[in-house]
Amino acid sequence: MRLSLRFALEVEGYIVGLAESALGRMAEASQADCVVIDDTALKEVKAAGRTLPSCPVIVLAERAEETAWFCSHGLVEKPLLGQALIDLVERALPMRLPVAASAAT
Repeated sequence: MRLSLRFALEVEGYIVGLAESALGRMAEASQADCVVIDDTALKEVKAAGRTLPSCPVIVLAERAEETAWFCSHGLVEKPLLGQALIDLVERALPMRLPVAASAAT
């Protein structure tokens, strides 16, 4: 699923960093403009006593009622269908270069 998300976001012109686990890139996440995390990884972060960065956080969830407590920016229910995730990321990051302009740099 991570590779599919990466592809979908990169096609939209976003720079994407992936982590093997929720705790794997916490240092880089603190510098991110937005974090997309699934409900399993969110539970891993909570169990480790860590916090996510203050940037917008979008949670991908099997059951929305279990993770709605954390969503700082939005919640997308799995399976991902349509534009829901892209729409939330666009609202979280309103200032970005168009795909053509970012590919030229």
